[in-house]
Amino acid sequence: MSDQLTSALLIVVAIAYLGGAVLLIVALAKVLLAWSASWRTSGQTSPVDGVLQQRAAAAMAAVAAVANVPPASGN
Repeated sequence: MSDQLTSALLIVVAIAYLGGAVLLIVALAKVLLAWSASWRTSGQTSPVDGVLQQRAAAAMAAVAAVANVPPASGN
């Protein structure tokens, strides 16, 4: 191969390598942003969660009453 062809091929490979690195960084950034957005919303309880918690507390109190166990003090 001639020196010019080798240099051109090396430049093309370097550009492709850097382009791949940029694409990888962009993909990782998207995944990180999606994860952080879902993590922030997972800590917040929705109204449905509140209703489910109330139903679960009522069910546990009913079972405790039937079993003659004093209800647990908590939240």
